[in-house]
Amino acid sequence: MSGPSRGGAPGSQAERLFLALSIAVPEAGAAALGGERIEALFTSHTLRQAAAHLRTRTRAPLSELPADDEEFARVMSGLVELAGRVPDPSPDRLEHARLVLDLDRLERALLRARAEGEGTSEIAREREAVRARLHEVVSRLEGTL
Repeated sequence: MSGPSRGGAPGSQAERLFLALSIAVPEAGAAALGGERIEALFTSHTLRQAAAHLRTRTRAPLSELPADDEEFARVMSGLVELAGRVPDPSPDRLEHARLVLDLDRLERALLRARAEGEGTSEIAREREAVRARLHEVVSRLEGTL
């Protein structure tokens, strides 16, 4: 899932959607990107870099791009283009996208813990809490339809 995909952008579609929603809903996006462990949500270096770049630039995502990194500029342009195509961007959609990434992160952590023979109960509890929050957000989103 972390390889190139449609549009040449690395990372999963869910990761790109979260970053695009962060641009489409800039105030909520800046808050979501400012959270702790945000880097752990991304499976690609480039999207971790994009999240760090956007942390203070959700209103001007193409500003201050590194002059010598054409690939990163293409990824950022793709995210801006995707942000313009996201239907009905809202803080709830952004929260949903972030919770999906958090759930993916926890699933990866569970797989690692099991493979390494470590305990999984704390990770499993955290996963259930994220699932509950995800259910709440889905209920709010469905209520707006």
